[in-house]
Amino acid sequence: MNRILYSSPYIPPQWIEAHCLEPYFAKPSNGCAHECVARVEGLCEFSKAWVSEALADDRVEGIVLALTCDQMRRVYEVLCEYAPVPCFLFNVPATWQTVQSRQLYRDELQRLGRFLLDLGGRSPSKEILAERMLTSGIQMDPSRELKQRRKIPLALAGPHETVVDPLILEAVAQADAGIVLGCSPHICTTFDRRAVRQDPFSELADACFDAIQDIFQRPNSGFYRKLDHDFKQTPVKGIIVRRYLWCDLWHAEMHRLKQFSPVPVLDLEIGGKPMDDRHRLTMRIQSFMEMVQ
Repeated sequence: MNRILYSSPYIPPQWIEAHCLEPYFAKPSNGCAHECVARVEGLCEFSKAWVSEALADDRVEGIVLALTCDQMRRVYEVLCEYAPVPCFLFNVPATWQTVQSRQLYRDELQRLGRFLLDLGGRSPSKEILAERMLTSGIQMDPSRELKQRRKIPLALAGPHETVVDPLILEAVAQADAGIVLGCSPHICTTFDRRAVRQDPFSELADACFDAIQDIFQRPNSGFYRKLDHDFKQTPVKGIIVRRYLWCDLWHAEMHRLKQFSPVPVLDLEIGGKPMDDRHRLTMRIQSFMEMVQ
């Protein structure tokens, strides 16, 4: 089965599976950067890692990127130049309160479907799509593997998983704390079984569109409503926001997030070589732990 690499939980893997292709959600590692990255300007560290990860996987038959920030648009341009396989840019609507935004998301799914057909996929029947939706659902939470139970509960937020997440876990564990709540972008939704049987594509598009609650949206009030709900369901004593340098969206949002949060917030900025900066990151986390204890 042909493997399709995709960058965002806002691209439903069921849609890829229904085309008889294998969806693979890429998580950039701390491996060696691809040689082309050194010649590319204007990429944040996460984008560089994602480009390197995509180019290093020789099993990939196609790459699907979600446009949620300008950096991912730049990643698409770089991969179109250097990747040996076709690339697709999925336009995730930044607005969500209009009928046009919802229709745009549906149109993008259909456009993605045509791209998948060009890669050797099969046109999905209603029965196949419904089966994929009902058997797997969307339960993608990139932070779920980080959750621990400790005396001091904390939340971990930010735009992406990072290579220093294990370091963060180690530092908070030394203070007898643990990550019990993940606030990174993810989709965790279920489908209406009756709607799936009647019109699976419409249910897929509507359910996934409604589940997007992120800071890049305008307005991004949905992100804060979800955060408030999560805090009530899982109380925490502090939030660690880890973000790569030059992540403008999260950098700009930090002031509002600190005002909104009922608990202390640590803005943990990760530079170009995060594993070489272990001491600074560890010291900042340890100082933060003294504040929340």
